[in-house]
This record gives sequence, structure tokens and C-alpha cells, in this order.
Amino acid sequence: MSTEGTISAFDLGTIFGYSAGIASKTDYSDIIKAAEVELDLMDVMLYYWENDVVLIRMIFPQQGVEDFKKGWEEAFYNTIFPLRHLV
Repeated sequence: MSTEGTISAFDLGTIFGYSAGIASKTDYSDIIKAAEVELDLMDVMLYYWENDVVLIRMIFPQQGVEDFKKGWEEAFYNTIFPLRHLV
């Protein structure tokens, strides 16, 4: 079976996490601006995560949710805290 043109669950999570991070900057700008650490974003993340994981389970039941979650979280945090890897 060829894997050409396929996307990993992690990569798919990265795409969704990035989109959630961008949307949260608009929808929850006050919370995002006040956030100092990752824990400050938990409520916002939960809102977007719950929506995304339901969609992913409906469309891609074979994708590993844990790998998807890892990619999603990394992309979300990198979108909100772009310099976090320097800390």
C-alpha cells in the first residue's frame, strides 16, 4: 500500500492546532494577551480541542488521537507563544 499523499495524525493535529491558535487570538483576545504561561490557556484550548477532536474522530477514525493531540498542542502553543522554545 502506498503512503504517497497521506498525512500523519501528528501533522494533521499541527494544522488544526495552528488554526485553533489563530482563531483564539481573535475570539479570546483578552485572555490570550493576558496569558503568561500555558496553564493560562487551558479553558480556551479546551473549547477548541473539544470541537476539533469530535471532527477528527468522525472523519479520520483510523488516525491516532494521541499523535493528533501532540501535534495539536504543539502548534497551538507555538502560535500563542512563538518564542517558547527559547525558554
